[in-house]
Amino acid sequence: PEAWIEKTLEELRGMENVTLRDRCMGSGVYDHGYALGYERLTDHVPGQGGPRHRLWRIRASQIVTATGAIERPLSFAGNDVPGVMLAGSMRDYLVNWGVNPGRKVVVATNNDDAYRTALALHAVGVTVPAVIDARKEATGDLPARVRAAGIRVIEDCAVRYVEGGKSVTGVQLCRFNSDGGAVIETLACDALGMSGGWSPVVHLWSHCGGKLVWD
Repeated sequence: PEAWIEKTLEELRGMENVTLRDRCMGSGVYDHGYALGYERLTDHVPGQGGPRHRLWRIRASQIVTATGAIERPLSFAGNDVPGVMLAGSMRDYLVNWGVNPGRKVVVATNNDDAYRTALALHAVGVTVPAVIDARKEATGDLPARVRAAGIRVIEDCAVRYVEGGKSVTGVQLCRFNSDGGAVIETLACDALGMSGGWSPVVHLWSHCGGKLVWD
């Protein structure tokens, strides 16, 4: 991913009709194509002269907000124990930085995306005891690939409780229903990746009066 980003940035820098501002974020979008950009100039180079920050005031005929999405956590007892992480964050640590989140990692999810984390962990030799899926049926390409890799998929289940204090030692499972139910199984692990789906980052769109439609 990093190599692809660098290649894309180089291509953009080589285009005469493109001005690329590094270390700059859109901080506001207003009426009539007015936008603000907050640029950090020298915070990362202590001792260098010149201004630290710059505020860009931009007038544009068109604005594209390609701001991505934020992964939602899941709610269960012990979801703040060290070693419980968002599945997407686990994947970023592993793929981008070569940092292993654990030796035996359980993945809990209600969507397909977390299966990518299970596959990435499995590919580097991390043990994945199971993927816990809240849906009654986990079908499609990614769940099929996980099963083909020999990873167990437990459907219609949720994490009831995370065992451990200063670190994860295991997860207790229950049926995904209204009363939480009794513990049906306990899986030993030292980390838990969770994914509750993704929410679009719509702050700038909403800032200029954009309306959302739930689908």
